[in-house]
Amino acid sequence: MIGTGNYADETSPSLLVRVRNAQDLDSWREFERLYRPIVRKYCVYRQLQAADAEDVTQEVMLTVSQAIKRFEYDPGKGRFRAWLGTITANQIKKWSLRQKKQQLDFQPTDQNLCQYSDPDGQWIEFFSEAVLTQACNNIRPFFEDRTWRCFKAAWIENLSPRVIADDLEIAVHAVYVNKARVLRRLEAEIRLLSEDLAFFPE
Repeated sequence: MIGTGNYADETSPSLLVRVRNAQDLDSWREFERLYRPIVRKYCVYRQLQAADAEDVTQEVMLTVSQAIKRFEYDPGKGRFRAWLGTITANQIKKWSLRQKKQQLDFQPTDQNLCQYSDPDGQWIEFFSEAVLTQACNNIRPFFEDRTWRCFKAAWIENLSPRVIADDLEIAVHAVYVNKARVLRRLEAEIRLLSEDLAFFPE
């Protein structure tokens, strides 16, 4: 039913849990659709040419596919965003040193992968924008058009509740209710895509 029900009961396990199963190819394709463009965009931001950015992105995806199977949830260790950002930064470093005819013997060991942090503010921006967009797309079908328009006007366009209520011909109180309902589901979807997991070696 649109816009109702217990969201926790309606959703599948986190993407970052499902992708650990090597047999779950659909989840890995979903993972790549979301995270590959973020990595590639960041590589271009770091001044890699298109072909080089694609090569580095492929190396990042390969490293993630091999490493993620060995990691378990621990909210005290950090977030997936930083873990992926560190892997990306390390691969860019390897690429940069290869351009200078040097070698960096970096392997994705447990120790390396535990020492992670967001590379910079631009990485955070790319990551957050992509996850928010995907989360909005994922939850949109669960809400009636007027509920979604109310949420968009209040949260994205930052219009006043009175203006929204008059435009949609609803009570001002309903504006707050609709906004809160969509935000709860949006927050849960973002956790499912990324922020509910942190990693540490078994």
